[in-house]
Amino acid sequence: MISVIIPTLNEEKALPVTLHHVLVQPGDYEVIVVDGGSVDRTCEIAKEQPQVRLLRATKGRAPHR
Repeated sequence: MISVIIPTLNEEKALPVTLHHVLVQPGDYEVIVVDGGSVDRTCEIAKEQPQVRLLRATKGRAPHR
């Protein structure tokens, strides 16, 4: 299986088109949207697609904990 990981941050305008292009592809794959703290509708758009798994992370590239 292939994992398609889509990092997002306030991508409500681009995400629907991106998801459409990924989800119409044939094959065995999973789609994971990893959101970095969006304040727009990005997470809601991802949750509207039952084939998409949504994960949330803190803002920033590989923040230290």
